[in-house]
Amino acid sequence: MEWPLRVELSDGSTGVLQPMRRRDVWRAAAGLARLSREDVNLGVEHVNVGHVADRYLRTLNQPGYLYVLAEIEAQFAGLASARPGRFGQKDRHVATLSLWVLPWAQGRRLGAWMMRALLAWCQETGYEKAELEVFASNTRARRLYEQLGFHVEVRQRRAIKLPGGRYTDNLIMGRFLRPPN
Repeated sequence: MEWPLRVELSDGSTGVLQPMRRRDVWRAAAGLARLSREDVNLGVEHVNVGHVADRYLRTLNQPGYLYVLAEIEAQFAGLASARPGRFGQKDRHVATLSLWVLPWAQGRRLGAWMMRALLAWCQETGYEKAELEVFASNTRARRLYEQLGFHVEVRQRRAIKLPGGRYTDNLIMGRFLRPPN
């Protein structure tokens, strides 16, 4: 994959996707912290910018990790990531993906471009499968993931209690990146 990747968004503007660099870490961490206060669909809350920046820095150039930073008109717009499974060699073939886009940049198909870039990189890197988690109530994200070939593999019923006391299920979705042997 050749970086930076320039993509035309649904509103005619241009997005730029590229691997996150050290100089981008703090604005990405600050963006996640800001979003965690505003978006009930995000799986994290009360983000400590320093802790997130430290985690990004520790894994930034590790094998099997990729952080795709998105900008629109030179303004930070979101981050997508791929990382190896958490069980060591047993699930090294599975990439765990995440995606978030700041509210001002949503609704332009930026997330779709970010996910396509991640999936292409995962295939090039040798991952066999991609997984992600999404709240069942986040219909826009679910629709995107389904359009990209993800299927619900696990439904954790009433696993999430949203503000106001409403429950939603947590979904683990997966997609094979190459046919099984």
